[in-house]
Amino acid sequence: MKSNSILVNLFFILFLSSIAYGTEMAPIYSCSFGTLNPAEMYPTDVAVDGQGNIYIIDVLNRRVHKKDKDNNILLLFGSEGNGDGQFCFPRSIALDSEGKIYVTDGITNRVQKFDIDGSFILKWGEAGTGDGEFDMPGGIAVSSSGRVYIADMYNSRIQVFDQDGNFLFKWGEYGTTEGEMQKPYYIAFDSENNVWVSDESAHRVIKYDENGNYILSFGSRGTSPGEFLAPTGIAIDQDDYVYIYDRWNFRIQKFDQNGNFVRMWGKPGSGDGELHGLGMAADNDSNIYIADYWNYRIQKFSPAGQFLYKWTGTVTGDGEFAYAHDLTVNHSGNVYVADRYNQNVQVFDSTGDFLFKWGSRSKPES
Repeated sequence: MKSNSILVNLFFILFLSSIAYGTEMAPIYSCSFGTLNPAEMYPTDVAVDGQGNIYIIDVLNRRVHKKDKDNNILLLFGSEGNGDGQFCFPRSIALDSEGKIYVTDGITNRVQKFDIDGSFILKWGEAGTGDGEFDMPGGIAVSSSGRVYIADMYNSRIQVFDQDGNFLFKWGEYGTTEGEMQKPYYIAFDSENNVWVSDESAHRVIKYDENGNYILSFGSRGTSPGEFLAPTGIAIDQDDYVYIYDRWNFRIQKFDQNGNFVRMWGKPGSGDGELHGLGMAADNDSNIYIADYWNYRIQKFSPAGQFLYKWTGTVTGDGEFAYAHDLTVNHSGNVYVADRYNQNVQVFDSTGDFLFKWGSRSKPES
């Protein structure tokens, strides 16, 4: 019987869901939960480099996959543990301009850097509140100047490092006034390297310059235009318009660089243009893609919020989803979708035609 393993994996999934959906489940500082199964994949974050290679965090197996644009496997690295090159809870992944790979680990409270061949380079971080210490590092992003920005979620701050892991500066503490934040979730850069942060618990979005100087913030708890109920995903288009996924208002809101409300679309439901999603991305034409998690589909919208099309399904076939968690778009317009339940990544062209996938969900043993 595999009942014990199934129960442990269920607990692991609930833990991940608590992080993904913003509930306040206490962090778990143990590496020994969730059963490894190398025949399966549990993708929770994806990144694409300039050559179209895709990098996938396989959180249940504590490893990173790298595939080329033709679906050939190039690299597989990582294992369970807290040693160099090992992971307990790999959370987010980012790439720098040289192709180096950065991965945050929410349980060991550290960041690891790898070469393009997956070789371990260095690590930094431990649990705590001091400089270079973390309490659930989450979103990570690398600026065009090579600085590494990390959302230190439960320390209510952003920390910035150079590419060698040296602490540069930080900003933020718990609160809602200028320079404060509560639960920073995602980080995104605009064309001028300004840093946009979604502060989920405070129901607002904050803009800083690349040195952490406060520029502006907008949003409060509510349902009116410009108000939020748990803002999470951020996408910035080619014209520097900012799109926020307003999770529990089930909508996308669009703002200009000054935080002025432009438009919004979406409402609860499963019809075209109705949303219950999570991950979001913009392509080179400023179209917006949403991983419509609980509706088992991807939807695509124009920059004006016009529904363009969807691709959907509630089973395990090609082009079908069961809980599409995150997505990204490469320079060619191909869309990469991480499906947590089906334990695969599927790739589509810009019109939604299925190209290929890797990973599958195996049947549990009885």
